[in-house]
Amino acid sequence: MNYSSPLVVFVLLVVIWIVIAKIKGTKVSYTEKNGNTSVSSVPPQSMAESMSFSPEVQQAMQERNKIKAIKLLRMEKHMDLVDAKRIIDNAMDTRA
Repeated sequence: MNYSSPLVVFVLLVVIWIVIAKIKGTKVSYTEKNGNTSVSSVPPQSMAESMSFSPEVQQAMQERNKIKAIKLLRMEKHMDLVDAKRIIDNAMDTRA
């Protein structure tokens, strides 16, 4: 087998990149074919505790307006719907 073929080199680089991302604890997300499934290496509970929310998001959470808080968080942090919903749910549960 020729280990210098471009396909083998590309696959090895992708595997190394994924391993390094897992070790560093960075977020690795993907969408499965059957629907929007997001996989994150950071638990949403700890993300909600460590994240500082803008005044607009805090006000929406105080008003118990979950949809507005999720929309604002998604726009500010550029995250997908699943992660934003988990973070807002956990933050509202811990602050209630």
